[in-house]
This record gives sequence, C-alpha cells and structure tokens, in this order.
Amino acid sequence: QMLAYLRGENVDWHGTEYGQTARRVSLPTYPFEKTSYWVKTQRASIPVALKQLAHPLLDRVLVHTRDCCVYESRMSAERTMELREHKLGGHSTLAGTVYIELIRAAMEPLLQSEKMELCDLVFLAPLTCSDAEERIVQTVILPKGEEWHLTVQSSGLDGHDSIPHLETTVRRVTEE
Repeated sequence: QMLAYLRGENVDWHGTEYGQTARRVSLPTYPFEKTSYWVKTQRASIPVALKQLAHPLLDRVLVHTRDCCVYESRMSAERTMELREHKLGGHSTLAGTVYIELIRAAMEPLLQSEKMELCDLVFLAPLTCSDAEERIVQTVILPKGEEWHLTVQSSGLDGHDSIPHLETTVRRVTEE
C-alpha cells in the first residue's frame, strides 16, 4: 500500500496494522527541540524467520562494510545443540571448540578460504545460560591492516548485561 500512496493513489489505511490499533503521536514543532518523542511499544521477540544464513551458529549479518562486519545469532539450550549438549555446573555452556567453528564460519567469506591463523586467542568468559534463557551473540570483525580483530560477545534479549567472551586476531594463511 505504501507504493500506491507514493504513486499518488488514494489508500485505505484501515486494516494495515494487522489487528493493531493506530494512535496519533505528538511530534516536536521545532526540529532541534531537545525533547525526545519515541513511540512506546511492547518489545516483540524476533521471529525465527530472521534466520538468514545456513550455518547453525550464525543467524544473520547485521553489518557488512569494508570497515566492519557483525554477525548475530540467538542461542539457547532449546535452539542451539552445541549449548544443550555441554553442561557445566548445571548450566548450558558453549565449548571452546564451538567458538573456533564460529570464527571459521564468520571469517571464511572474508578470506575466501578456510585456512586462517588465530593469534592471541583469549577466552574472556564462558557463554552460559539456564535452560529457559536465550542470549543474543554478536561476532564483530574489524580489519587491522593485513589482519582482522574479532570479538564474540553476548547479551540478554533486552540488550543488557553484555558479556565479552572471546577476542582474537585472525591472519590469512598464504599457500607456500
């Protein structure tokens, strides 16, 4: 319907909210007024349909530029076999080898190769969650000359309690 509106056609906007009720929102009359006018909404969970990538540890790409690449995944004991099958102290825990596979899967498109060297790999904190908990995991890749700096971090669904789990430098392995 938006395309019809942009072409100048009359559009019946009733029913476009899929069962939601519309309401008017007051906006500032002066463009540089310091008051924020954010619409209050209930936080909806992201549907599983946002799974864009075929790899089980990477759900989607949030950012992909020459200066930065960010992958995001939602992990829980229910959704992620690698968490469900590895328990420490009663909590589902992501094993160190799973981080290595996550790095390989995230870096392979950039390197156009599975061959890479991980330098200064540091495990900062384990990714753990209870059976009912879900975490948003982000893999952030930043170029650093001929290398890439990669970090893995997670947060709760509300975006709070961010925890850094791993950092490393990745180098391309050249054939000799």
